[in-house]
Amino acid sequence: MVVVGLDVGTTSIKIVVLDPAQTLYAPVWAAEEQHEAYTIHSSERAEQDPSVLLGVAVNLLRSVPETLAARVDRIALTGQMHGVVLWSQQNANAAANQTPNLKDSSLLPVSPLITWEDGRCSSAFLADLHKQATSQMQLSSGYGVASLAWLAKNNPDILSKATACGTIMDFVACSICEDAQPCMTPTNAASFGAFDAAQSCWQQPYIEEVAGIRFDLLPRIVSSGTRVGRLKSGILQADRTTEVQVLAAEGDHPCSVYAALNIIARPSSSVPAVQPSHSVPQAILNMGTSSQVAIVVPRSGLPADLKLNPSVEIRPYFAPELCMIVLASQTGGNALAALVTAFSRCTTELSDDAGAISSDAAFSKLIEKGCSLVKQTDRPPSISFRPTFYGERADTAMRGQIANIGLDASGELDFSFVGLFVAACRDLMLHLATMLDQLVGDTIAESSPTLLHRLGIQNLIATGRAIQRNPLLQHFASAAFRVPVRVLPLDSRADSALGVALLALPTV
Repeated sequence: MVVVGLDVGTTSIKIVVLDPAQTLYAPVWAAEEQHEAYTIHSSERAEQDPSVLLGVAVNLLRSVPETLAARVDRIALTGQMHGVVLWSQQNANAAANQTPNLKDSSLLPVSPLITWEDGRCSSAFLADLHKQATSQMQLSSGYGVASLAWLAKNNPDILSKATACGTIMDFVACSICEDAQPCMTPTNAASFGAFDAAQSCWQQPYIEEVAGIRFDLLPRIVSSGTRVGRLKSGILQADRTTEVQVLAAEGDHPCSVYAALNIIARPSSSVPAVQPSHSVPQAILNMGTSSQVAIVVPRSGLPADLKLNPSVEIRPYFAPELCMIVLASQTGGNALAALVTAFSRCTTELSDDAGAISSDAAFSKLIEKGCSLVKQTDRPPSISFRPTFYGERADTAMRGQIANIGLDASGELDFSFVGLFVAACRDLMLHLATMLDQLVGDTIAESSPTLLHRLGIQNLIATGRAIQRNPLLQHFASAAFRVPVRVLPLDSRADSALGVALLALPTV
């Protein structure tokens, strides 16, 4: 069985082809294409053109080598969570007048993709939505149900034109199928909002009466691995006599967790397991643009005193007896990238062009000199630097903060760009660890057990380019979380495209 995994991401789309007869954890072919789908990208609005995303996805599918395309049995999709796009059916005459990306599609987007980054839902608007919500419901700006509620109040014409809605990967899945009916898996529905994970269904009274959304717009809930439809002919460039199944899309974060856990376990079996060990909770730190800490745990093992907030959710996993405690932080590689860009800008402002240094060169130099500084002295930088430039869902007003700048022994200002960068890496990890431990207490003493300790977790698996490429983050992670940290190598491909492809294979 040859499987394609397709990840419709925020900035790029990735594709992998998995042939377990050759190797289980290394794709036999892979590609990635950056897309230019943003039409608006600001702190208040974040919208992308769904036709651009569909076009890139189809082009990647068409680029699969013919020898592999002829053997593909299933296509599994994943991608950016939370966001929403609305669409309607279009007839052949209407399709003929569309852009090239939509000419072969029976679906017509009637809205942009409102992404997870969108900020149009104000605190007051969200507070009104939460007044009649259940205690377990978390809605933030950029969540599908919150965006739909905003449209219902401010632009109802869009809703009246639509026949269905979903995440961008739900739209792509339906668009490339001959016979698709809109559907959504629990991993996507939980990120959309107003989803009852225990009953695996939408909260219909809330959606209709509080959010003001037509319930018939929402896709039906299906289990992971459900067939959406058969792939349209001509998308895979090969002569075929059998149909290719397209499976219901999954959220990208749980798929990356699934890939990491399977890579760590490296089971001797030729097929992956839902989780390498169901009885032992496991924790994964994923740090890319933002950061997520996911703890896969049996539902029966959830701490009774767990405190949820807008930055924390209990999400479904791929087996009914398991769930994930997910801490989603807005702070990750983006914070360090912003800091390095500021450093680079300083060199440009204070020198002519010949003396300027690029952001990439500055980043490499700061890591190199930062590692040397850490090795040379046991004394950490006295400066503290909370790099929360983007706020957090639990505190949108939170901003970055530099403190404790003093004088060194010689009377000089105890401050340097390298020291500031080291402090940013250290305090970024401390910020994430503190957010995690505050789920079971307002303050955490160094002698008290952390949430990871209480759950019996003995190490933290780390993945994502931001931490994989930064030895300073790796160095400070273990001290911050107070458990050993195992960083997966960059070539491990523990990403969501691989994860969703593994999910499409038969499991033990």
